[in-house]
Amino acid sequence: MTPYDLIQKQNEKILVLQMLLESLVDELIETKKVKEDKLDLRFQAKMQWAQEQLDKAREEVQADYLKGKMFGNQMGEA
Repeated sequence: MTPYDLIQKQNEKILVLQMLLESLVDELIETKKVKEDKLDLRFQAKMQWAQEQLDKAREEVQADYLKGKMFGNQMGEA
């Protein structure tokens, strides 16, 4: 599996989780279990943290992929 395939699968899982989370949030707001304005602030902070973690993971995967392309063939010993 290539790093691109891995990222694609991770993105699909993230999309499913995002849809589930949005449904849960809508239900909590509609049933008045949570106030929307308080939830928005907390949710935004958590989503910012999650996005930062995803960005770091993508950078690591890209760096590993590029290293594999550049140094994939072992050099002979001197």
